[in-house]
Formats: sequence, structure tokens, C-alpha cells
Amino acid sequence: MDVIVSNAALQWVPSHLDLLPRWVDALTPGGALAFTFIDPFHLSSPGQSNFQWRLERELEKGKITAAEMKDLAGRVQGAKWVMLVNGGDLYIETEEIRHYELDQKKSCYTYHTQEYMKTLFPHAMILPPVSDMKQHCCVIRKS
Repeated sequence: MDVIVSNAALQWVPSHLDLLPRWVDALTPGGALAFTFIDPFHLSSPGQSNFQWRLERELEKGKITAAEMKDLAGRVQGAKWVMLVNGGDLYIETEEIRHYELDQKKSCYTYHTQEYMKTLFPHAMILPPVSDMKQHCCVIRKS
């Protein structure tokens, strides 16, 4: 394969980082894998991070309370990656993610910091979001 592209899809798959080495292996020499990811701390609007924006949507939907929103925002500080399931189940880095049956999992948002992605893929090119988009792009070329 010459190119594999995933736009705004992988963050919905809990073990998506496990897929990436296999996809890179499937590339022909010189091929590229490009995928988007969301940095929880990137300011997508003035004074508001991507993760804060998500929490406000969950608050508006009635999935969390204002007190839960404050707690979740505090817990995520300094994390390299986080996953928010069903609006209020927060998993941070080393925490084990519990199994959800398909009918139990209503939403799943995975966030990775740019620094974490650079650690995982040191030779990748990390591109910033374009205009009002919230996703960064990671491009990995197979040598």
C-alpha cells in the first residue's frame, strides 16, 4: 500500500495505537500513514482546550454535573493521554479501561498530547489543526 489515511476515526477505537505498527508494516517503502488525533490541551478556541470543550458538551447534554466537570478537568491535568467514555468515565494513561458491552458504550473520546505522539513516533511529522478543526495530523513515512 502506498498511503493509509484515517481522519477523525481512530479516536473512537480504544486500542487504536496498537493498530498503527501493523499499518506501517503494510505500507510499501516510501508509503505514508496519516491519521488525526486530538490533543486535550490544545486551545481550539480562545481560552478553551479541546478537553474542556468536550466536557462542556457533556454538561449541556446532562451527562455530567458542573462538579463532575470540574473534577474531570482537574484529573486530566498533566496527562499524556486520556479516554472519556459515556461522558463521565475518565481513564488516564495507566488506568485499566474496563470492558463495555456495545449497548453500554454510548460515546468514547480519546485524546493524546502532541508530546506523547512525538514520543511514540519520533520520526513522524506532527501537523497543527487547520482553521477551527480540533485534530492534529500525524504522518509516518515508511523508509
